[in-house]
Amino acid sequence: VRGAQHEGPHSVSLEVCERSWASPGVGERPSLKVALSHRARRDTRDDPGLPSAGALLEHEFEVAGFPVGAHFWRERLSAEAHAARGRTVLSVFGSFGILQGLGGLRTRLSDKLFLGGPSSLRRFRPG
Repeated sequence: VRGAQHEGPHSVSLEVCERSWASPGVGERPSLKVALSHRARRDTRDDPGLPSAGALLEHEFEVAGFPVGAHFWRERLSAEAHAARGRTVLSVFGSFGILQGLGGLRTRLSDKLFLGGPSSLRRFRPG
């Protein structure tokens, strides 16, 4: 369950979910996550799916652990820029994040930051 108070340049949301890691041998049991997050976003891209011009800057801060479940804070800053030169589009992406367990507790694998994502690889059309 995820509820957003306001969508736009700034959004605040409360997330309550049960998570499980589906890979065998990882050794994590299902866990509960209750988190409050704030997201600030500035988007000037011409198309959110396959942009050819513009930029996106996004900052997200999340605190989890009230009253039970995962206990951590996580902060992430992402940026991307796109410029068209004829039939070619130059795209640059970058992301930086910090994850810290609260109260001396270790963070779970499902809370960690990973490389990659849906826009890491783009399709190319022949011709």
